Amino acid sequence: MLFRSAIVSAEAAPEIAAQTAGALPADGSGCSEGFPRSLTAALGGEAADIAGLPASYKQAARALEQKFFHGAGKVYSCAETAAAPQGGRYPTSLEERLMEALKQHDMGRALETVDQFIEEMREAASAAAIRFFAGELVVQAAMELRKVKSLPIESDWLHDWRKRLESSETVKVLRDRMREWLSGVVERIRRDEQAATPMAKALEYMKTHLHRNISLHEVAEHVGMSPAYFSTMFKQEHGKNYIDVLVELRMKKSLKLLEETGMTVAQIGRLAGYESYRYFTKVFKDHFGVSPTEYRAQLNGGRRITSAW
Repeated sequence: MLFRSAIVSAEAAPEIAAQTAGALPADGSGCSEGFPRSLTAALGGEAADIAGLPASYKQAARALEQKFFHGAGKVYSCAETAAAPQGGRYPTSLEERLMEALKQHDMGRALETVDQFIEEMREAASAAAIRFFAGELVVQAAMELRKVKSLPIESDWLHDWRKRLESSETVKVLRDRMREWLSGVVERIRRDEQAATPMAKALEYMKTHLHRNISLHEVAEHVGMSPAYFSTMFKQEHGKNYIDVLVELRMKKSLKLLEETGMTVAQIGRLAGYESYRYFTKVFKDHFGVSPTEYRAQLNGGRRITSAW
């Protein structure tokens, strides 16, 4: 007599799942056709005696992972299950691309990035890793939006979304939920910006365009003010003139990149809005008392600079 483990994942009542598990053919043949779409089953290998059932169960559990990649309502056999990727690397480059799309309010690009995340991860990571990375991706994006756009994102709301993503039964459900999350975030950004004051909008515009030369005239036009009136209101609101605040923001971005990336000083300078390496180094040293290279060396000793902006 041969034994075999079967696992039934029930999207229906548990008693139905139990009945279905008892009716599965030993070889799994013909199961997927006509199999209830609310149920997914996985079969382990055959065992000569009861002592072999734990190993058969582990095989069935591995076979059930295919549900995430190929969908529910099927029967998966360990004999037909290809080795799934294990682990995987967190997609830092896609996180950066998603953040840039959200900062620029480019919903199309943000959705494309989510789709790319799904396609790349399903080829290189396990189901558990993909779920975890999806949760991490939205958390990191939300935290960055909270800092850059001062977006009021509640911790409970973010926690609930992470749980939803990490509990996704299939990759299709995961993608749909990530798209739903994106829509919600974009709507929050839209509402927040509608309620923002002109000076808050100006500061936000400056933060998201630091990589290029942005003039006072351009920012004033963005918020619908004359340059002279904008300059007066800006200083009244922030206690500093436009140029001083712009330099502060550029320096804060420089610190962040020096601390968190391995980019060269020249690359960081360009991203902070300075095409000239020499001029960037001069402004940085005038501002902090050390050059970018010297500051990076200080980081090894745990010494960091804090910025007001």
